[in-house]
Amino acid sequence: MRQRLTLALAVAMAFALAVPVFGVDLVIWDYVPWRVEYYQQFAEEYMRLHPDVNIEVQLVAQAEYVSKIQVGMVTGTAPSAFAHHPQWISSFAGQLAPFPHDLFPPDELVQEVLGYAPLLQDGVAYVYPLGLQGAVLFINQDLWDNAGLGAPPRTWQEAADIGRRATRRVDGVTEVAGFFFNHGNEMMQDLFLDLNYQHGGKLYRNNGTEVALDEQPAVDAVNLINDMFQSGISGFAGESLTFQTNRQVMLYSYAWRLQQLAQFTDLRWTAAPIPTLTGDFHQNMARMQYYFGLSVPRSNPEEEVRAAFEFIAWAYGDDDRLMDLNSRSGTLPTKMSLWTYPEIVENPVLFTLTQTLPLSTVPGETPQWLLDALIQVRDAIWYSTGDPGIILRDVARQINARLKEEPLSWVAE
Repeated sequence: MRQRLTLALAVAMAFALAVPVFGVDLVIWDYVPWRVEYYQQFAEEYMRLHPDVNIEVQLVAQAEYVSKIQVGMVTGTAPSAFAHHPQWISSFAGQLAPFPHDLFPPDELVQEVLGYAPLLQDGVAYVYPLGLQGAVLFINQDLWDNAGLGAPPRTWQEAADIGRRATRRVDGVTEVAGFFFNHGNEMMQDLFLDLNYQHGGKLYRNNGTEVALDEQPAVDAVNLINDMFQSGISGFAGESLTFQTNRQVMLYSYAWRLQQLAQFTDLRWTAAPIPTLTGDFHQNMARMQYYFGLSVPRSNPEEEVRAAFEFIAWAYGDDDRLMDLNSRSGTLPTKMSLWTYPEIVENPVLFTLTQTLPLSTVPGETPQWLLDALIQVRDAIWYSTGDPGIILRDVARQINARLKEEPLSWVAE
């Protein structure tokens, strides 16, 4: 039987001491179909233990999800709890109930849950980090072994060298990319931000009122990407090259991709840590992203808020449920004591993240519009339409102008 979190003991004590809540109806919203099914299963078990609590989990279309919650907070029709997302921090700033310390003791969770401390605002959390994402190198084992490439690269220079050796091109068309990182917007939204940190940069400055993407570390990072891309190791714009069809030897991508690859049972692949400039692991070697759990609107009646938090504490206080939610999401559980379990150790992606995420950093809120602004730099790299470093500095000015109008509500750097 799995060991339970210290949190579970706190929950049990809190239930014993708190005045019981009777006849409470809870409605939980989520925008991911499989998670709705999972939470409803949890709810059925919880209702058997607590017959005076009724829980219904509802699927809400993502296109209207945020706006419906915002309207509900004003009109009194908000859900009792809802699945949160890091890109919606500002959308719900000041509208969430704080996680109660008796159910979620912050001093304990800071020690047990990776990434809990950056979420505390004046000692209070308004979101719960279920899991974490980060980048890894996916390696096609058949292509790798056939090319006799040896050990995975530890530096970006080694990655580029291996990429050149493994790339195959026929009549100017890439047949196999030796080192693929050219997947849509992720080249600038993920790889660039990792390299910016490795060069000693940050995403924000001046308490998040500006981005630091016009500084030299960011320019050095984008120039490294441009150099690697122009060498042809990642194919070129317009070429269709996928890992699962054996057209990528090595792939930089976030851990969520393991969900995509799981259906290709004949594909032999493994994972390795992303390279660094020196070949050594170091603090701030990459960016990590949160997989948030449920949050609770503060506008709801007090007894409903309390009952929602009691359900959340019960759900997240169980190791099996935490593993289920993370395994299905392709994320690493934030609870570090789970990292020795077979589901983690035997999974090459998740095990790799146990090595790199403790050395990774969280910039804070990263709105989608900010990431989308970097597409201009990506296009300059793709089509050689200008100096990426100069364009990056111009994009930074555009972002800073918008930040004056739309300030961030959470910065962790």
